[in-house]
Amino acid sequence: MRRILFLSITIIGLFFAALPAEASVNDFMPGEKLYDKYTSIIEGDWYDDSGNIVLSIHGHSINGCDIAFFRDVAGGSGAADGMGAIHEDSGQRLLHLSWHITHRKNDVITLNDSQALHRSPTDYYYESVHGIHLGMSPKEVRQVIGSPSFIDSSHYTSKWHYSDLKMVLGFEKGSVTFIYLYPGCPYTFDRSGLNSDNNIGDFTKFYQAKLSGRGNDMSAIGIGNNEYLEYIFFQQANRWAVSKPLYVMLTFYPD
Repeated sequence: MRRILFLSITIIGLFFAALPAEASVNDFMPGEKLYDKYTSIIEGDWYDDSGNIVLSIHGHSINGCDIAFFRDVAGGSGAADGMGAIHEDSGQRLLHLSWHITHRKNDVITLNDSQALHRSPTDYYYESVHGIHLGMSPKEVRQVIGSPSFIDSSHYTSKWHYSDLKMVLGFEKGSVTFIYLYPGCPYTFDRSGLNSDNNIGDFTKFYQAKLSGRGNDMSAIGIGNNEYLEYIFFQQANRWAVSKPLYVMLTFYPD
């Protein structure tokens, strides 16, 4: 039987920093348009990979605790990052929530920058690289392949560079949204066994997909579950059919 883990008032303290949460004039309060919008977007039961319901968000409550307000929410409605306050018996507590939601099974909420939650504990991603898949949190990535060689960040994107592995992971809103594999990477895509050392034809054959041009040196294919592989090439004749890419990227985004 699938275990259900509702965070009680006490357990919530294990996942979130105990911060004072007094409302300010810049908060979105119950009855306001953006408050209702955010609660509607993130509504549902959110599972960890073990099948536990970690967040149960319904109406205007999280795990039975009323949502007092949202604060410092940045990004669009479907991909955003911010704080939410809940009412506990001991007072209010701030929760850090990041989400990437398109109302598909690979939707993700990242809790406190450490735990990625999904609408289902299984079958929410299609392809992966050495166990790393789209929607993972930074903490979960470290548990699989350790810390990166270095990190560079700009705007809402953080890139983790694994120099020895010839791999780069991109994070947005608290979870992995793209995975770059460069030539020489020892890892492959787990389903296909392919990487940047393969010809483009190997990818189209395995994934049974046609290339769609995105410019003179770029192309992409949809591989299922709202995931895409994109390729960057040297400009050369017949590159779509035979050439090896400069890199292959697994991403949520088709372009």
